[in-house]
Amino acid sequence: MVWPVTADGGGGSCWTRWSQRRFARSTDAAGSGRWVWCAGQRADRQDRSRRGPWWASWALALLALGVYANSLGNSFHYDDSHAIVGNPSIRSLANLPRVLVDPQAFSREPQMAMYRPLLVASYSLNYALGGLNPVGFRLVNLGLHVSCVLLLFRVLAAVWAGTWARAWWGAALFAVHPVQSQVVNYISSRSESLAAVGVLVALLILWRPHPRLSAAVPTYAASLLAKSSAVALLPLLAATRWMPVPRRQPWRRQAWFWLATAAYLALTIANRFLTRSLAQDVRPYADQLLTQAKALVYYLWLAAMPVHLSVEHALEPSLPRWDWPVLASLALLLSLGALVWRLRRQVAWVWLGGAWLAAGLGLTVFVPLNVIVNEHRLYLALGGWAVLVIGGVGGGLGARRWSWFGAAALLCLGVLTWHRNTVWHDELTLWQDAAARAPRLFRAQSNLGLALYEAGQPAAAAAVLERALQLNPGYAKAWNNLGLTYEDLGRPAEALAAYRHALTADPELAGAWANIGRLQLAAGELPAARQALQKAVALDSWAPEPHVTLGLLEQREANPEAAVAQYRAALAADPRSAEAWNNLGLALQESGQAQDALTALQQAVALRPGWEDARLNLAAAQSRAAGVPAADVYAQLTRQYPRRPELWEALASARRRQGDLPGAAAALAQAAQLDPGRADRFVRWGQALAAGGDPAAAAAAYNAGLAGAPDSAELLRGLATSLAALGQLDEAAAACRRLLVAAPDDRRAQQNLAQLEAARRARRH
Repeated sequence: MVWPVTADGGGGSCWTRWSQRRFARSTDAAGSGRWVWCAGQRADRQDRSRRGPWWASWALALLALGVYANSLGNSFHYDDSHAIVGNPSIRSLANLPRVLVDPQAFSREPQMAMYRPLLVASYSLNYALGGLNPVGFRLVNLGLHVSCVLLLFRVLAAVWAGTWARAWWGAALFAVHPVQSQVVNYISSRSESLAAVGVLVALLILWRPHPRLSAAVPTYAASLLAKSSAVALLPLLAATRWMPVPRRQPWRRQAWFWLATAAYLALTIANRFLTRSLAQDVRPYADQLLTQAKALVYYLWLAAMPVHLSVEHALEPSLPRWDWPVLASLALLLSLGALVWRLRRQVAWVWLGGAWLAAGLGLTVFVPLNVIVNEHRLYLALGGWAVLVIGGVGGGLGARRWSWFGAAALLCLGVLTWHRNTVWHDELTLWQDAAARAPRLFRAQSNLGLALYEAGQPAAAAAVLERALQLNPGYAKAWNNLGLTYEDLGRPAEALAAYRHALTADPELAGAWANIGRLQLAAGELPAARQALQKAVALDSWAPEPHVTLGLLEQREANPEAAVAQYRAALAADPRSAEAWNNLGLALQESGQAQDALTALQQAVALRPGWEDARLNLAAAQSRAAGVPAADVYAQLTRQYPRRPELWEALASARRRQGDLPGAAAALAQAAQLDPGRADRFVRWGQALAAGGDPAAAAAAYNAGLAGAPDSAELLRGLATSLAALGQLDEAAAACRRLLVAAPDDRRAQQNLAQLEAARRARRH
């Protein structure tokens, strides 16, 4: 192969007078002549033979768009939940100054902080234009991929001067290769394509006849702000010093890129992103290097045979260190490296392709990461793979044979990519595929369990999560998700135990605290529930769920103003929470703000038109706004929907505000009987009966609730109080003892038991 001739090196002879022809004859070692690009002032204008005809770029763009056309309806995935869906930093463009300096803006979860401000800014723009509609995010991902394809075409056209067809086939291979499907489909992998755009633009600027460092260096710096993998440009530029590529950059020019990298590192040290990242104890460094020797060979295999792709690959760390896969991988890599070095002068594209591939993957070799192999790390490196494949295969086939072979290859790869897009349709399809390919990887099993739970299959989810915890019993999130499935299966005691297991593994898991608080609220254990929920809010103030549950608790304790504040905090975290809007409407109604209550309930119905609860609450609010008494409104609704316990509870609240305690108790009895698994409904039923002066009936209500929740502290406390009021001191003392077994630190129960024991002794004497 003959490389373009440049003014600062490259071999061959050409006319350099700008007034003469822009091409000259060059002869390679075999004696064959070829027209190549010559330096000169008139060479500043791009020649058609380098760029290809106008339709070449359009064909590439249409090829990439066509292959990924079926991906636009896919959902958010995996890390998207905390980096996009639940990330408050992207919900206002006013946060952009913070995004530029604070790694915490990357995610709602503090432990997931990363410094990728350009990436987060792109999320913010997406959100500003279309909210959390995944189609908008996917269009940007696909647009970035198409941009990378077209930029790679221009870069390869500069490499293979006068042979634009090879450049086109190389860019087409990059466009349709199935490995790239992760970057296009997984929105959080946008960082790879965003960084690749900057690297490719910088290369194009540098390989122009008159490179402009004033444009190339800022472009490279911007790519670093998308992802640090853009540092691959440095070894790639250094490698070009040993081959006759267009516009080789002298060391003094490359120094500017090293200075930009140093400035980036200084910034990441100042905001503590780099120091926190390096402090993570992922794996011993020697194990990291030997494991990555296997990983590099695995990446080569994925590039050559992209038929076993997965979001979670089953590549284990190398323990013991010097096992035979490591030795074989090292031998293969050293052999390939020696071959590339030997051919760097005779076959320059081998050196460029090998250097490009190594530079694209080099960062993950030296920086330990939790996931050993990830397909998106091949994104930029696949440009080097395209150089190797097109340079090797294209040189051995005639033009006609190459066209047929290339078309067949693109068709096969395109079909594989189209199928891969269907795997990325939603979380369930993605993790079913991953778990089937890697049944021994706990992360795949754990995420499959969560996907099954979110798909409404709690029994299947529980079985998968239990299997995941057998593989890794210390994974806190799996315990938390298992607790959710147990709740849906009507096993609250097991759910509570699972949440406590999660906190044993990770005491700062906010979701587990929130879930415990919700269970305790349902059991009527209000003080314990408040403590757990406040802990959850302290750990993650932007999680809407604990705020919503705290609002319910405040309503339970007749504090509607405090409930309103909690619901507004939930909506600040998630403005699209229909549950928060619905509960806010009810709390505003209780506090006498009828018009604001109507607006909130209308918003809840607009967000979830099929949610019957919100529609019923809106209908009730509209009736009350028309002057119908609340008790009459809910009495009518309970006649229409007699199987809805929440309507009976609302009727009970309305009757209690009217002073109709017997009517309130009767309504609460209906609610408790319709939903016997909710201890809090029995608590309120018993409290209404006790307030109405019927402690015997109250004791019966508490006992009925204890049949389903024998360890409920609130039920036992109410039972002890009712029995004491009836003069049944022995039974009341027994209830207090049961209460202290369930809540050993309950000082009020200890005091009550002491008083009951004293009264029993006084009675005997």
